[in-house]
Amino acid sequence: MGWGYRALTFDTQFFEEMKHRGVPVWRIGAGVNMAFRRKAFELVGYFDERLGAGASGCSEDSEVWYRILADGWICRYEPTAVIYHYHRSDIDGLKSQSYQYMRGHVVALLLQFFNYKHWGNLRRLFIALPRYYAKRLLCEVKRGFAPKDSSIFSEIVGCLAGVKFYINSQKAPAKQALPSVSNHHS
Repeated sequence: MGWGYRALTFDTQFFEEMKHRGVPVWRIGAGVNMAFRRKAFELVGYFDERLGAGASGCSEDSEVWYRILADGWICRYEPTAVIYHYHRSDIDGLKSQSYQYMRGHVVALLLQFFNYKHWGNLRRLFIALPRYYAKRLLCEVKRGFAPKDSSIFSEIVGCLAGVKFYINSQKAPAKQALPSVSNHHS
């Protein structure tokens, strides 16, 4: 994930320093290769399957990392743990994956706000992401933007779909709604 060959520890200091901006838990790595102590699940709960592929899109990995850090524990990036993972080989596959990633990311931001009242999650959603996409779109236009070769619109639509998914889930019957899966103790 581009973090190099040095082990990194993500701890309470990282969480507290980033909380006001929306903690970038995706920096921890990719969920394709993870290991947990059983105690972690006992403390914060299991993966929220509503965030997985086939549901909101993805982000069940980074959302559980958020809960672990929010409850004062640590996550570690260990570059010596290697895995080979299939990546999309065409632009349509990339666009689909980008849409799913952003849809799940937005749902996770809203869940994290609902569960912890960390305003940085809403700041990221309503300020940082629109600013990021405006700058990125401007850069692409300056370089001779070719929409067919870019995933930017798929990502933006994914963000909007994430908000819609979250809102619709709140209208669902209580046992299907998306309030909280963690047994965290704020």
